[in-house]
Amino acid sequence: MKVAVSATEKDLDALLDPLFGRCAFFIIVDTDDMGFEAFDNPNIALQEEAGIQSARFVASKGAEVVMTGHCGPNAVQELTKEDIKIITGVMGTVRQVVDTYRTGRLLTTDKANVEEYFGKKTVDAVEEDENQGHDNSGNHSKNKPWYGYVRLQQETPDESKGDK
Repeated sequence: MKVAVSATEKDLDALLDPLFGRCAFFIIVDTDDMGFEAFDNPNIALQEEAGIQSARFVASKGAEVVMTGHCGPNAVQELTKEDIKIITGVMGTVRQVVDTYRTGRLLTTDKANVEEYFGKKTVDAVEEDENQGHDNSGNHSKNKPWYGYVRLQQETPDESKGDK
């Protein structure tokens, strides 16, 4: 079975990207042998319909399941129309979420877990306001919501300290 995972990088050890429509990359993983293909998300900069176009993109790659952090109503509607199962609210690396999926412990949904245009608002807030809600004059900028996404880098355990 092929699953599509929104990712921050192009490999199985990449962190899952919390956004679906505007994620950096899609990794399509074959759950039988963990073989994968990684793709740049061609819809990351779209002004509108990023979720819909991303749903069509993963469908064109043969995905039967999507795993992501957040998925809005337009993307959910398109994924459902394409008969693709949806799993939201997952965190970790691509490898971790696919391994967890293979155990059968993840539940699918047919409901969005964020509002319409959530990803656009998040991206706009970051692009427009690098100072987390303030312009250079110190005034709050345009009352746009700040969702506070921070893409964390994965830390490697330091075995010399006994971390495993």
